[in-house]
Formats: sequence, C-alpha cells, structure tokens
Amino acid sequence: MQGDIKFLSYLKKMGCKIIEQKNGTLVKGTSKLKPLGTVDMNETPDLVMTFAVLALFTKGKTKIINIKNLRIKETDRIIALENEIKKLAKFYRLSVKVKTGQDWIEITGSGQHEKIRISTKSSAHSPTTWPLILPREDSSISIETYNDHRMAMSFGILTDLFRNLTIENPNCVSKSYTTFWKDLKKISKTK
Repeated sequence: MQGDIKFLSYLKKMGCKIIEQKNGTLVKGTSKLKPLGTVDMNETPDLVMTFAVLALFTKGKTKIINIKNLRIKETDRIIALENEIKKLAKFYRLSVKVKTGQDWIEITGSGQHEKIRISTKSSAHSPTTWPLILPREDSSISIETYNDHRMAMSFGILTDLFRNLTIENPNCVSKSYTTFWKDLKKISKTK
C-alpha cells in the first residue's frame, strides 16, 4: 500500500538485483550504479533524499522532479540536499554537479569514485569491491542535518565509505527510526 515500495524498482533501474525470497526481499548491489534519468517522485517524497545521495555514485544525470512539497518539511530539503552534496563533493574532490529548481533537483555524477580504491588495515573487505574514499586533506567534514531525520539517515549511509565524515545531530533520527545507527553498524563493512 505504501508508495515507498517503489524504492525497489528505483534500485533495480540503477542496476541492483532484487530477489524475492520466502522471508523477505534481498537487494544485491552493483559496482556501477546507473543514473535514474528523470524520475517523478511526487508520490514517494521520502525516497528523494536517499536517491539524491545515491546519484553521487552514478555516471550520468539523475533529475528528481515534482517534489515541491520537500520545501515545507522539517527543513527545505531541496536546498539542504544541494548544500550538503556540494560540500561533500568539494571536500572529497568528486566531480559532481548539483542544480535545483522550485520543484526539482538534478545530480550529475561522473563515476569518478570508481577509480578510488584504497584499503586500510581496519578494513575487512577487498578494496576492489568496496572503495574507501579519502578526503583532500587530513581533516574532517560534517554533514548538517538541519535537525531533519531524513537528512541524517540519507547521508549517514555514507559514513562507512567516506573517511572523516560525521553527521551533525545524529540523534534527530529518533523521530522515525530510533535504532538507525545501531542497525547501520550491524551491516557496516568496516566496523
């Protein structure tokens, strides 16, 4: 009944495998995410932020349209996404472009992150299957959440991938998902 079930079809369009199983759905990622192109998320506004963040890792354009209602949520989510994506891209030297309009956001990724593969001693996985992206310098970057639980969760999924990335006011997730950080740590690649 929930429109959010479209999450799976969007992931499939990006190149992930969706496998229905007896006790749930298994999502298998891909090393090369495809851009979504132009997609209308008016019926699924809660998915916009996650797919805007995922669009950073595609080679091509994702334009999410018909999302004017995001401007009147906990924060103006369109502006918040634009600000934090630009900050992240600049800090990690990613060739990403982001543009916004009254009811849309467009992210153009370069696929550049695929070339950055660095292993660390704390990493329990192969650097060829899970890149660790290093910052420009030995400093840290924080993502402003604007006290918005969806900002925290959408960018929070990157904390395992980007070294020195922190989420400001991480407890704002308690509005909708009190165990988010605990659950994220369970599936984390580098513990």
